[in-house]
Amino acid sequence: MKSELIPLIKAKLLSELEALVQSANAAKEAATDEQSKPENRYDTRALEASYLAGAQKSRADDLAARIQLLETIALRSF
Repeated sequence: MKSELIPLIKAKLLSELEALVQSANAAKEAATDEQSKPENRYDTRALEASYLAGAQKSRADDLAARIQLLETIALRSF
């Protein structure tokens, strides 16, 4: 039973990781895009996109570590 759940969990986490990486890349592109240049000193779009990209990258790294841990887990029978 456990051995059947691990591949399902891993597939779900990999799907989430892929979506998160795509979102992080999009936020990074938005932060560095020419149109994100501040129009005045109160315009923080590029800064906000940069923070978002950083946070998403951090979440993606954490998720990748969890996937790696899942791959190394030893299942015991009870």
